[in-house]
Amino acid sequence: MRLTKHRGYTGTIRTVWNDNKTARFGMVGTIQDFLDTGILDYCDAPGVYWMYIPCLEGGQPGKLEFHQDRDGALAAARAAVERG
Repeated sequence: MRLTKHRGYTGTIRTVWNDNKTARFGMVGTIQDFLDTGILDYCDAPGVYWMYIPCLEGGQPGKLEFHQDRDGALAAARAAVERG
């Protein structure tokens, strides 16, 4: 699993790729950063929570997964990459 960000970006959002960066599996980051960048319009959960947004075939978002910390969100992303 590889995590990437845009050059110069200092927030928490990272794109999740497979090891050779040929398949995108989604994004991880804090809810507040997703709200600030406009990826999310609204969320009831606290902004300090982390989430994993899986990317389904065709670039559509999958079921959102909320986690209390970065490790939980990364574990969900890692599991998705391992499932392929």
